[in-house]
Amino acid sequence: MIRIHLFAWVLSFTLLATLPLQARRRDFPVDPQKKPLAISGFSGTASPYPGVKPHTGNNTGALGPGMYLMTSFHDYGSNGGVLPNIVNYGDAIAVGRMAARRPDTADLGTYWNYFDGIAWWPQMEKVPSFYGKAWSNLSALADGRSVVAVHSGEPNRSHEVTIDALQGFAIWTTGILNNNTGLPLLWPRLTVDGADKIIICSSVRGVLNGIAKSKEVTLFNEYDWRSTQQVLKPDTSLRTPQFSADDQAMDSFGNKTAIAVAERGGDIHLWETQNNGATWTYRNLTNYPNDLPIGAQEIRPWDTCDLIYDNTGKLHVFWEAVRATQDTAGTALELWHSREVGIQHWEEGGSIQQVVAWKDLPDAQLESDEDLFRAGDPFDQINADATLTMQPQAAFDGSNGLYLVFAAYRPLDFDTDSTHFTDIYVRTPTSGDVIGRVVNITDTPQSEDLWASVADNLTEAIHLVYQSDGNTGNSIIGGGAAPTVLLYYAVSPYDPIEPGASIIVFAPTTLEAEPGDTLAVPVSLRLNGESLSSFRAALEVTQHPLSFVKFAPGPLDPEGRLRVIPITPARVGMVFEKSQGLPIAGDGVLATLKFRVGPNPSPDTKIAELGFSETSATDMNAVTVPVRSLPGQVSILPQRGEIHGTVWHDLDGDGARDANEAGLAGWRVYLAGARQDSVPTDLSGSYSFRKLDPGGYSIAVKVLPGWSKTVPPGMHVLHLTLGQSAHDVDFGLWAPDGGALGGTVWFDKNGNGLREPTEFPLLGRTIHLRGAASFRATTDADGRFVFPQVAAGQYSVSQELFGDWHQTWPPSAAGYVITLQPHQIFDTLDFGNALGPLSVGQASSADLPAAFALFSNMPNPFNPGTIIRYAVPRASRVRLEVFNLLGERVAMLIDGLQAAGYHTVEFRAADLPSGLYLCRLTAPGFRAVSRMLLLR
Repeated sequence: MIRIHLFAWVLSFTLLATLPLQARRRDFPVDPQKKPLAISGFSGTASPYPGVKPHTGNNTGALGPGMYLMTSFHDYGSNGGVLPNIVNYGDAIAVGRMAARRPDTADLGTYWNYFDGIAWWPQMEKVPSFYGKAWSNLSALADGRSVVAVHSGEPNRSHEVTIDALQGFAIWTTGILNNNTGLPLLWPRLTVDGADKIIICSSVRGVLNGIAKSKEVTLFNEYDWRSTQQVLKPDTSLRTPQFSADDQAMDSFGNKTAIAVAERGGDIHLWETQNNGATWTYRNLTNYPNDLPIGAQEIRPWDTCDLIYDNTGKLHVFWEAVRATQDTAGTALELWHSREVGIQHWEEGGSIQQVVAWKDLPDAQLESDEDLFRAGDPFDQINADATLTMQPQAAFDGSNGLYLVFAAYRPLDFDTDSTHFTDIYVRTPTSGDVIGRVVNITDTPQSEDLWASVADNLTEAIHLVYQSDGNTGNSIIGGGAAPTVLLYYAVSPYDPIEPGASIIVFAPTTLEAEPGDTLAVPVSLRLNGESLSSFRAALEVTQHPLSFVKFAPGPLDPEGRLRVIPITPARVGMVFEKSQGLPIAGDGVLATLKFRVGPNPSPDTKIAELGFSETSATDMNAVTVPVRSLPGQVSILPQRGEIHGTVWHDLDGDGARDANEAGLAGWRVYLAGARQDSVPTDLSGSYSFRKLDPGGYSIAVKVLPGWSKTVPPGMHVLHLTLGQSAHDVDFGLWAPDGGALGGTVWFDKNGNGLREPTEFPLLGRTIHLRGAASFRATTDADGRFVFPQVAAGQYSVSQELFGDWHQTWPPSAAGYVITLQPHQIFDTLDFGNALGPLSVGQASSADLPAAFALFSNMPNPFNPGTIIRYAVPRASRVRLEVFNLLGERVAMLIDGLQAAGYHTVEFRAADLPSGLYLCRLTAPGFRAVSRMLLLR
């Protein structure tokens, strides 16, 4: 097998740790009160959290794939960690899982099974026990005999350990280990090292030396059952860490054993022994500071971690993570669940890197932040006390290829209570030229698939045991209304690496609209590496009247070959057929269909379903490609009110708007009443407040020094009824003692800064005026711009450059600085512009590119600016545009003649939301699209 590495796919920890504070807009705060209770396994009525909301009203019956093991009425996976519950012998599998067959959980204990591959799986059977009942751990001695450890929960006893007489025979010998702390030892982790020494790491139920739930190691050999205990001490010189119930993981390799502890919001603590537990050394893998500067961010551990040695004895640690910021008072850290921050990986001798986050999941990009966090607190599932990507478990194949199995909220799959269901995923390695992928290996809608314990040696399959719940019982701890099902599942390690054969067509599920709105519905394709020569589909809207208006081709659409055909007002056909040029390749928006939303028959929220039919596709060889469709959904909101108006420049101060009196851009308009809000006017001076509830409102404009308001004398006051739209709520402003600023922009062909008779004016150039008031103007056909009737004060006048244009006059790139007196006019604020490549020096023919090319932007991800580089082999008309995932163009960066050479242009997205954007370069006979990720 091919040697595989994870680091080809991950973002560096340093990059993620320095993400700006604005990224919190994509996150959701951790509720510090919502922590799991430390379940000991004895309380039949205990609940992991106080006041937790589970899934409700589902009972779908959906279960994930795999071999049925048993139905359990005790389905609590763990307090936050994943227990070792499966051993892969290469030719046999052993499973030991905490469970109970009865609803009253009187038979709570370890249920064990062994399968040697010869016959069918036998029935799960209970391992005999004396004191211990729960927290089942499974390992094996060198001769293959199973070892089970559970906690007893008694102050003077440690753990119950049970050992099979022969491999797979279920003839058990049980012993109770000592406990010298005087406090109960609970929530154990079990391993067996190369000398057959059984090592258990537990949490102390209480406080030792100021540390909550300290970790204690118990060691013993089978031959004398005489155990020794040792408390693992972290470094407390800078601060005293506080641990959780079972936040530890452990593994052994020969004489070595390691224990990792993930401290919530703190550090990753690591203890190691090289001599079978005789002595232990301590390391802090992360060493995060106690506090952060206000405005800074870091990635911090959450709860579950996994520790594993690879085939060479190198140590690896994985842990869930959250984003940390300092509170505004500067006294405490705040933790944030995030779609961008996920499972972290530390490798011996390497650095910390992110392996996977929720945003990397298939279809994750289709779910908005509002839907992902729409339940208020998305982490209400009783059995999933974790992050969006949770419960990491690693396994190595024979070539030391590292696979990461984890659970995650399934995108676009939630119940009526807005709580996400979960599935189990695997992150495959990179193999040669095949990039590793995130694959959903249970892939079961409306089912809870969680707590996957994975055999850490991967032979012909990834072996795991997990719980699946179509009744959403969720950690019922006995006496609950619904059981859960324990399943064994084996997944080929090779299948997930191969790209899927089918393509997917989908519409978003997160759209909202009111009656009368024009709704944009992007129809997107995920091609899984295919190049399509034809594609057909029909999109139909049901359950609420939407009428097709028009469409806009998306970035994925090859120009001139896509047809959109209205069949009925609510049914639209889309046909792409290759005639010449390139086929469809890559993923993205094929077309954005625009619909008019009809009246709502009742004030209640309604749903419009977006369904696909008549789908078909062929590849470059005219071979049929299977098409899978994902339906979309639009929430139809009750229609609310609107207020619209304009702020205009009343040049003569008469209170009446004349034909030559333009709107004023950038003036702030304030709304007060049932909702408080403010908006700036747009380039035409217009403003709008939408989605207003019925009630009284006042609307005012902020008047800057040197300006006066001519209409109205005070503010506008009005009362809106349900669905009412108020128009012409206007304001007139003038500067009684104002002056004027103006000039010309021309094409300085020879770049000498002097305008000559053969050099023509430039139309459509944007000029900025900044000062006490800020404006912008656009040059007309004569290259002229003017700012009339401007109040006295100091201003800067500059132009907005784009593409390969550069300023030759004035010499200062900042433009002009003017102190304007009352009634003064400056009319010679001219700008010279020359066209040429941005590269330094004059390129020779040998340096010119051989073909058009669009290179990856740098940096990527970015915030808020990034540099886009592209190649032009000969002087050509070039267009460089940026689109969002709705297919809407958000920026036109270049649209004109470009000289041959390599060019760069900066794209700034200061006013755009975080997300994925598509950059498209178009030139004669050429078209390319690249992806750019904006992270706030």
